[in-house]
Amino acid sequence: MKRYSLFLIPEFNKIVDFYSIGTNDLTQYLFAIERTHPTLTTDTLSPVIFSALAKILKESTKPVSICGELASEPKAIEKLLSLGLKRFSISAKRITEIKEIIRHT
Repeated sequence: MKRYSLFLIPEFNKIVDFYSIGTNDLTQYLFAIERTHPTLTTDTLSPVIFSALAKILKESTKPVSICGELASEPKAIEKLLSLGLKRFSISAKRITEIKEIIRHT
């Protein structure tokens, strides 16, 4: 398959065992900017990102996990959990903080 897109989840379901969503790359893709650009920035908590994640979760028939800055963002955890995300890959230094948020959500 040469075309890769957020809009091909039903096709990907046929060939993948799981999804691991890199939220930094997803953000870069959705906003069409280089995430390290010196002047252009994105809103990490933009509804556009959560909408894309919801689409993936709705259409996926395989396990979904996320990594990247959003997975470690305390302000995003409740929303990510409400979408149905249960698998987070986060930096070791954020584990205690994020676990505490999850326990109280």
